Amino acid sequence: MEITADIVGQFRSHYPYFSDVTNYPDDVVSLALAYSDDQTNSAGWGAYQDIPLNLKQNGMFSWTANWLCITYPDGA
Repeated sequence: MEITADIVGQFRSHYPYFSDVTNYPDDVVSLALAYSDDQTNSAGWGAYQDIPLNLKQNGMFSWTANWLCITYPDGA
């Protein structure tokens, strides 16, 4: 799946902690989202949609937030 600026914006909207582009630049968030897309790429997650309670989006965003916290606890 292509990680677009819109998806990055959706992630930042769901997780405002990562809204500061100085601490978490778009390229870092995009990389984390790409990793999370790979981790949630099984048929069990369903298709990505920007709707409430979409399992794929929730899984991707949760994985991304976790990865960013562990990898860059004080910002990138």
